[in-house]
Amino acid sequence: MFGFTTIVCKPNKKLEVFIMASIRKRGKTWEATVSVIHDGKRERVVKGGFEKKGFAKVWADDMESLKRTGKRLVSSNMLLSDYFLMWYEQYKKADIREISYIQYENTHRILTVYFPNLRLNNLSTLELQSGLDAFGKTHMKMTAINVWTRIKASLRDALLDDYVQSDVWSRVKIRAINPEKKIHALSVADFEFLQNYLYKHLDEERNRVFLTALETGARRGEIYALTGDDISTDFKTINISKSYSIAVKKVTAPKNEQSGRVVPVSDSYIAAMTPYLVDGPIFTYSQAPAANYFFKRLLAKLELPDHHFHDLRHSHVSYLLYKGVSLDYISQRIGHKNTRITMDVYSHMLSEQEQSQRELLLRIMQKNNPASSNVVKTAYKR
Repeated sequence: MFGFTTIVCKPNKKLEVFIMASIRKRGKTWEATVSVIHDGKRERVVKGGFEKKGFAKVWADDMESLKRTGKRLVSSNMLLSDYFLMWYEQYKKADIREISYIQYENTHRILTVYFPNLRLNNLSTLELQSGLDAFGKTHMKMTAINVWTRIKASLRDALLDDYVQSDVWSRVKIRAINPEKKIHALSVADFEFLQNYLYKHLDEERNRVFLTALETGARRGEIYALTGDDISTDFKTINISKSYSIAVKKVTAPKNEQSGRVVPVSDSYIAAMTPYLVDGPIFTYSQAPAANYFFKRLLAKLELPDHHFHDLRHSHVSYLLYKGVSLDYISQRIGHKNTRITMDVYSHMLSEQEQSQRELLLRIMQKNNPASSNVVKTAYKR
């Protein structure tokens, strides 16, 4: 059955001619085929599985209506990697930090390696899943999540701009290496021991960096970006409004909007740091990459358990939880968007705290329970 011939041409759109539609029976179902001349080449858009001939006709009519709106019916032949490059250059580059741009460039490189020949008109859930699975075999799950999030964002725009015709990516699952989820933090005793040591050895710049991390929970980049003006000796606060990026070797905007914050600090911290406050940066940028190395070396010297520099942030949170500080305040203090994120990251600490409180309660109740006492009381007589 031949239905219609439509020619559509809109400004800034390539000519696409809708020349015919045919409907035929295949087994027990019906199939509709729409032939389109796109950029001088004839291509077919086929859809089958219709239970009735009328349903296939309705679909074909819908295709005609879509053509009249200027929507393209044929997916682009562009490589997925090429589209992603075009997409982030056009839609992302002007609005993101330089370090984020590097991450988009890295995602483009990943697409060229794991999806080298995948074109937009051949996208399928299977193809996307296979490529992502191959990537996940050698990468941590969080890395895979971040990469896939960028790819999906580009594909959603591709669908809006008619480069692809349907969503084939929503069912893709992330399968990658699952690291141990437990966050490592100093014990309370080790926290206080390290804190005391650092206060006594602030003549070394790196110790001032470690103390700042321990007492504020700030990230490494946020600490190295601090200037003398960021620390208020009057209000006893630290204004965190920027971050030093090791990747691009310069000060950039903070990680996200919530990362900008004012952190109250103790009198002892202000008193100890005041002699070292200068105009401009108070820490040396070039030492930032080696912070983790020197922190590990210090722990070994003090015979404390091995930790990474970022564990100072975790230790800050752990210590505050131990001291009974509310989760809501901690979340704001360390620059999380909401308490949900804090709970997700520090769930094991909260579970341990809950278990500790449960055991404490049971000990209290056991102590006050007459049944646990060796004292035998006589029955009350009227």
